[in-house]
Amino acid sequence: MTPALELAEIETSRLVLEPLGSEHIDVLYPKFLDENLYRYISLKKPDCKKVFTRRIENMARGGSQDGKQIWLNWVAFD
Repeated sequence: MTPALELAEIETSRLVLEPLGSEHIDVLYPKFLDENLYRYISLKKPDCKKVFTRRIENMARGGSQDGKQIWLNWVAFD
């Protein structure tokens, strides 16, 4: 089980970082359809929005199912 972490938004004069959550799916999905993105990351382009939603929900969980890893995934806005 993943330990519960309280992550808060981080804001500067130039950037806002928000902890990744399901509320970001609609904003991120079109960006993850861009073929150019996959030159820089090792993820596979999602086949459909349902697959992407599962991916984001899994990442937003904050860690591995066995509890050995903690993931801090953020969404950056300028």
